[in-house]
Amino acid sequence: MRSKLFWILSVLFLPASLSAQGLKADDIAGINAAIEEAGLSWRAAENPITRLSDAERWRLILPAGKLPPWADREDVYSPKGEVVLRDRLLGAIDWRDHMGYDWDSGIRDQGDCGSCWAFATIANIELLMNWRLSEPSDRDLSEQQLLSCSNSSMGCDSGGITWLTTGSFLTGTGAATESCYPYTSGTTGEQGDCVEVSNLSPECQQAVVKMEDLIEIEETSPGSIWEWLDPPEYFMSVEASDIVKGYLEDRPVGASFRVFSDFYAYDTGIYEPSANVTDEGLHAVQIVGFNDAEAYWIVKNSWGPAWGEDGYFRIRYGSSSFGMFSFVYEFREDHAQPVYCGDLPASVTLDVSEGDPVVEFMLRNCGGGALEWQATPSDNWIRVEDISGQPAWGAYEVAVGRTYRIKVASTAVGGLNGSIAFNFPGASGGPTSIQVLTEGSRPEPEPEPAQDAGGGEDAGTAGDAGTEDAGGVEDGGLTTEQKYLTTDGGGCSCSGGPVDGPFGLLVLLFGLMLLRRRGTI
Repeated sequence: MRSKLFWILSVLFLPASLSAQGLKADDIAGINAAIEEAGLSWRAAENPITRLSDAERWRLILPAGKLPPWADREDVYSPKGEVVLRDRLLGAIDWRDHMGYDWDSGIRDQGDCGSCWAFATIANIELLMNWRLSEPSDRDLSEQQLLSCSNSSMGCDSGGITWLTTGSFLTGTGAATESCYPYTSGTTGEQGDCVEVSNLSPECQQAVVKMEDLIEIEETSPGSIWEWLDPPEYFMSVEASDIVKGYLEDRPVGASFRVFSDFYAYDTGIYEPSANVTDEGLHAVQIVGFNDAEAYWIVKNSWGPAWGEDGYFRIRYGSSSFGMFSFVYEFREDHAQPVYCGDLPASVTLDVSEGDPVVEFMLRNCGGGALEWQATPSDNWIRVEDISGQPAWGAYEVAVGRTYRIKVASTAVGGLNGSIAFNFPGASGGPTSIQVLTEGSRPEPEPEPAQDAGGGEDAGTAGDAGTEDAGGVEDGGLTTEQKYLTTDGGGCSCSGGPVDGPFGLLVLLFGLMLLRRRGTI
């Protein structure tokens, strides 16, 4: 939806030719042909938005342009924060897969209401809270409350703004959960009457969250305040881009851009307008990442998961006036860093006489974001595994934590003394270590059962079986060698089964030599 006062005063008109049946197959084919001719890197396809009529699509992004009573006031909201040029550390980030977790909340659908400004704002807060509380989840706050109760709203037909009084509402009144204040305007097409927080249930009142501050990134405002009524074509400067990307390394960013007529049919790829498109108006969205190597922003839309790349899209740097009126929120800034909880045991003892002993421990984050940890064993007989038995010498943990196991090598014996050193880069608390001791004795391996010599009475026919010259241990009148040899009429047979391999041949030769020495052969 349109940002700032442009969303309020612009007098915009429907396109000259309206279709009641949506974009047809020929329209989609024409867009793809224009994309191919221009050598662009995206594809168009039919989707729920292309099936809407032109008037319905126009309703998603264009305000009717009316002046609310507070628009000429300058003291509506005064942000406390200051925008600073942040040091860039990363060349890419995607909050849907950051440090092994998806920090974004689910894709929403604004439906039949010009409420994208509310969805962009609430989505921004949901992801920020997930990160600050170290709770990656489908957190769901109420867009309806913002739409129905905030002075930023001008209803489903006229849209709203993401700056000014939106910040005042969310730092003062706050936002309830979706379950306490569900979204209905997408179905009714109406703004709906405001339900005050005091009229919600006690449980819902307790669940309301308030932001600390709204920071409007002034460097992304196109022109002077008078040009906000009808902003010129915008191209984000290097400085503004660095500010936005710097914030994206720490939190999501809300922004607006111009929607061109082919954007509705976006299916996948890196979007930029094709030829012969029309400017449909402005739209508010949430930036969840960027990629400098391929020069695109990663953006969350509010048109449902069946549109675009599962509800998201990528858009080329410098395209479609992207990034206008960017903003971020602050929430629990004192809770921004990960914290090692300090709950690892000082030492563990594993009794190797128990076979394959293990000791479990949990690693969790008591701060914000994700807690990075690295483990280094003092000796190679110490093992750290995850609960599935896979080796684990480092990972990222969130508030809920994960369970790991300390083991020892199968050859380890009792009386060993070692340790595991744990380091927590960028976190408060630590480093620390766990002393690892072993005790007990591993049981001796069970001897293999003796093979049955067999052969009945014939087994005792070899003369002088028990004399010292036999060189074996007496056992039932047979030496070890004679258990595998018998004679019958000067011949040799194997009473214990066939003699195979080199060992069997040696036994056979040794027996022959022994018998020859005795004069048997």
